[in-house]
Amino acid sequence: MNNGTLWSALVASIVFGGVVLAAYGLLGGLFAVSSSPLKNETAAKTAAIAAPTAIAVPTAATKAAKSVMSSTAILYGTVGPHDSPVRYWFEYGPDPLLSAVLVRTTPRLPLDVRTEETTVEIGIFDLAPHTTYYFRIVADTDAGVARGEPASFRTK
Repeated sequence: MNNGTLWSALVASIVFGGVVLAAYGLLGGLFAVSSSPLKNETAAKTAAIAAPTAIAVPTAATKAAKSVMSSTAILYGTVGPHDSPVRYWFEYGPDPLLSAVLVRTTPRLPLDVRTEETTVEIGIFDLAPHTTYYFRIVADTDAGVARGEPASFRTK
């Protein structure tokens, strides 16, 4: 503790090919590595220790709805997971602001792909005929939530 700040430290020793590697660093990605040969070892070996990477907030983009009928529609969007486990869902309802009172949500689904932007879709039902609905995709990781821009469709 220093002036009210609590620091967490990481210290690790690893034996690699007869060399003791010691990693010192603050939790958060700053590391220094030192090495020293074990007794009776003549050859030095090297190894890389990677700092943990931060989990990124995903990206989310709402795409146009398709197959719109009087009581059903298919919602589309894209999710960019940035190498993190991500879940996605859609918020929808008749309110253009998608306020919490009137918004409905689809089930939260895991995205299997973790590296590239992926197009996702989900069907919704029990919609009222001749009604304008607003919707957006939402994606979240442990780092945060991303919401796509709202889009709209009108049922037949």
